[in-house]
Amino acid sequence: DDPLLEGKSYSTLRTANVGLSYTFDLWGGKKDAAEAALGQARASELDRQASQLTLAANVTRAWNNLNLAWNNAELAQQNAERAAGIAKIQQQYVSAGLTSDYQYKQALSQQKTAQAELTQAQQQVTDAGIQLSTLIGKGPDYWHQLKPAQMNVPVAAMLPNAIPAELLGRRPDVVAARWRVEAASKQIAASKTEFYPNINLVAEAGTKSLLGDAFFGAPSRFFNVGPSLSLPIFDAGKRRADLAESDADYDLAVAQYNKLLISSLGNISDTITQLQSIQDQLAQQESANQLIHSAWDDLHSEYAAGLRPYLDVLTIQNQLIESDQKMVALKAQQINLAVVLIEDLGGGFQSGSSKV
Repeated sequence: DDPLLEGKSYSTLRTANVGLSYTFDLWGGKKDAAEAALGQARASELDRQASQLTLAANVTRAWNNLNLAWNNAELAQQNAERAAGIAKIQQQYVSAGLTSDYQYKQALSQQKTAQAELTQAQQQVTDAGIQLSTLIGKGPDYWHQLKPAQMNVPVAAMLPNAIPAELLGRRPDVVAARWRVEAASKQIAASKTEFYPNINLVAEAGTKSLLGDAFFGAPSRFFNVGPSLSLPIFDAGKRRADLAESDADYDLAVAQYNKLLISSLGNISDTITQLQSIQDQLAQQESANQLIHSAWDDLHSEYAAGLRPYLDVLTIQNQLIESDQKMVALKAQQINLAVVLIEDLGGGFQSGSSKV
């Protein structure tokens, strides 16, 4: 420091000070801004919950698809054995001169086709297993440790008689969108308060001295306290731009919320109609499956009594396998659709602690 302002004479200036300022929230803008930030934080937490729900649904569908692939592979194995049996019988007929070559070649072609379908079904098992292993964060071979489950439709996958409309309001992404609308509304209120004058309280205290031994002396100490008034006069349109941005964010949040609601209601309605159709198809297919199983049992009994050739048994077994394939496919489809509906409803078909 140059205390005499003459130059060539400098002294060491020792100073220490502490300052404090407090801004009064006269118009509630700070509170609105805090609530807006809290709303955005809550929306982010709900986004995490929505991701967890999506992951759980995907894992469930992957497990269901793996069981479907296992069932299809087992039925494909039965069909390959059936086709091999028919080809063997036709070969015996040709050797005995009881049939022409074209029937044997036709049976041999069907055997090759059935074998190709078995290979394809086994590959689908591997693909479904790797997908499930990846979703649960395990190695690609983890699915080999799992065992097939019976393809039965659980009670949780059955469509109830009534689904409360308020269930949609508990979906994490819907709640998050609602929080973002509320946060955008609070941000508009906070932006409007920037147009109003405000009062700040400023305080400062410290010591300042050229002499080290006088640093803590009374003449070196200083303090001041006083209010300051801020007037939003010259800002080159910044406050108006901030308010316009807040209004645009609010309109966007409302539009996204409305879009999410409309699309969700459409998806739910579509899934419900598909589930109703699948349940009707499954009931009809169960009747058809019972009939073909009964016919196969009767034919097998006649074969055991020597009244039917084994070729007839193998021929009708083809219808039996096709019926079983349709049954497991419909069951798997119903389970997957039920999982989709449960996800769309935010976790189940019922509200409260008793939700499915």
